[in-house]
Amino acid sequence: MADLEQKKIYIEGVNTYYKLKSKYEANFNKEKNKIANIDGLSWTEKHIEFQKLKRKCVNCNRPVGSTFSTRLDKYEKHLIALCGDRANPCPLNIDINTGITFDLNDMLNEDEKSLSKFKKEIIIDKNDLLFGYITSDDAVTNFDKIKENVASTTNLYEYALQNYNNIVNNSEKKKALDKQQIELYENVNTFKSIIKEYKQTENTQLVNDAVDLYVHTMIPKLKEIMKKKYSYSGVEYNEDDNTFHLIQKIVSIGDLEIDVGDGGDTVVSLKMGVDIARKKTFIESVISAIPGINSIVPAKTKKVKAPAKKLLFVNTETERETGQEKEKEKEKEKEKESDNESNYSSESDSDKE
Repeated sequence: MADLEQKKIYIEGVNTYYKLKSKYEANFNKEKNKIANIDGLSWTEKHIEFQKLKRKCVNCNRPVGSTFSTRLDKYEKHLIALCGDRANPCPLNIDINTGITFDLNDMLNEDEKSLSKFKKEIIIDKNDLLFGYITSDDAVTNFDKIKENVASTTNLYEYALQNYNNIVNNSEKKKALDKQQIELYENVNTFKSIIKEYKQTENTQLVNDAVDLYVHTMIPKLKEIMKKKYSYSGVEYNEDDNTFHLIQKIVSIGDLEIDVGDGGDTVVSLKMGVDIARKKTFIESVISAIPGINSIVPAKTKKVKAPAKKLLFVNTETERETGQEKEKEKEKEKEKESDNESNYSSESDSDKE
């Protein structure tokens, strides 16, 4: 499990490295295309503008560029990505150890050439001994040296051939693939028979059985067969003719690479992003460099806290009692007014009489 996790981290690191490198080149080509598409400029003027262009760091976006390189450390290959500003660099620091990798096809071809060369040397030494150009002692000495070289080269050739056959002509993998294909053919026949029976009986349960067989059995098996049959299978886009192509490879280049180093397939460093402290310092230096900026941007003033508002708490029961008393007083006043009116009316009637 740990090896699989390390392998996953390594693959993500390599993908990140090449994505950043591709983005770095694409951004620069985009700037060059802008100049190339300017109307009214001669090629000489455009060439001058090209020379003025400064690559931007793919991480901090400053006009200092980025460096993408490969380095050998104790025969192990490292993928390196750094900020172009070495005096004050941004956090970009990628170091991926790809180890000491060899392509099996190249190893087999080199070993075959070496063995063929040794055979020719033996034939030449025999002819030289036959015609008296060298002595028998020299011939024996040369033969012993060539014999040692042939033995060591043969061991390397057999090692590379064994690894190649395990990847390309793996008998166990082929048996497992044949077994899965036979099972798939049986599933297809079963699926056809279910559909045929449904057409005769019109039993909807048969349709459910067919769908369940297809979704939960046939599709997963097809995916497994695809993985075992092809090391790479994908659709690639061709920008030249605006077409899509299905690319399937039984063996990929990565499958035929072997690592003979001790610390290969590891991510030594994978740092990106922007240093916040450096960014703040940079912004402050830019602002201070602008003349008259202080008259435009007001200085920071201390915020004066507003006095806390006093909250008035009201006793609802007291308020209710006070309201009731007021209503009683109003009723009493109304009664007095009505009494006064009645008295006034009685007096006026007695005067009339």
